[in-house]
Amino acid sequence: MEFYYDEVDENVLILSVDGGLMSDNAHRLVGELERYIELGIDQLIVDCTRLTRISSYGLGILVSLHKRMAKKGGDVKLAAVSGLVGKVIHMTGLGVMLEIYATVDDARRAFACANGNRSDHRRSDSKHPHLPRDPSERS
Repeated sequence: MEFYYDEVDENVLILSVDGGLMSDNAHRLVGELERYIELGIDQLIVDCTRLTRISSYGLGILVSLHKRMAKKGGDVKLAAVSGLVGKVIHMTGLGVMLEIYATVDDARRAFACANGNRSDHRRSDSKHPHLPRDPSERS
């Protein structure tokens, strides 16, 4: 599994996940996200466009993230869920708990509406001041 941060709009982190979210690699995702949650990110969009596999552990990670963000008044939204991953999420009933959107832009608009701002709320530089601007800047 590879994951990277596409962009940040205000306090919305857009995380793309490539490959599988399985028990042997999900801890890396959690470790990275902990750092950003501590910086004040409370809204997360998981871009599942390239997510091809997910285990029960991976599903549990998504539920845990959802619960943790909800405690802070935030939320996790999934975008572009398809194929086997989509089937698994819907079969387990997690599609009811986790909001799923057809595209990242749809999820972004949902956050904008929830925040009371119906216009496009992206910052002009599309980056959060505390987050690395590209994958090579991550420590």
